[in-house]
Amino acid sequence: MLPAMDALTMIRLGLQEIGPITDEAWNAFEPFLQEKRLKKGTFFAMEGLPARDIAFVASGILRMYYVREDGREFNKSFVTAGDICGVLDALILNQPSRLYIDTLSPCHLFTLPWASLEALFDTYPCWSRIGRRFAYLLSVKKMRREASFLLDSAEERYRCFCNEYGGIAQLIPDYHIASYLGITPVALCRIKKRISRTASSQTL
Repeated sequence: MLPAMDALTMIRLGLQEIGPITDEAWNAFEPFLQEKRLKKGTFFAMEGLPARDIAFVASGILRMYYVREDGREFNKSFVTAGDICGVLDALILNQPSRLYIDTLSPCHLFTLPWASLEALFDTYPCWSRIGRRFAYLLSVKKMRREASFLLDSAEERYRCFCNEYGGIAQLIPDYHIASYLGITPVALCRIKKRISRTASSQTL
């Protein structure tokens, strides 16, 4: 895991890809951050419990998912280094979470109380712009995922998953990937074999 100062630098650079941050605004933001190092299998959020914080991920992989009454799990997304993690609907509406978030690997996070972030939105225009821009990006991501489920084949969705998550895709168990794609693990196995055969034939 990165040292705390290096991780904070990475987080600032990542946020500045969304929008510029003045030194004054960053200095007001940084004291609210709390560093956390979580073991694999640790919950960051659980259904039915209040959601109070968001997290900036310095390293590791987290899984966001829903659980039905019959115990079946449905993966919503995966969160990796450089991402922002939280149950946004519960935070915004001040309601208990309907979502679970747990760690698939050891994770290095910096958490921030949602109330503190809202105060920064009200005080610093650059934080307000970043929050608004981040909301736009989330909306676009959600619309593209919905369109993919309606228009793309399972193989196309898997290829998009690999492009989006890159090398860490190999660190996520296949049954979690299958759930994220809306297919069975058996179907995912067939897709991977078909892609492998196609790649092998093209190299001959």
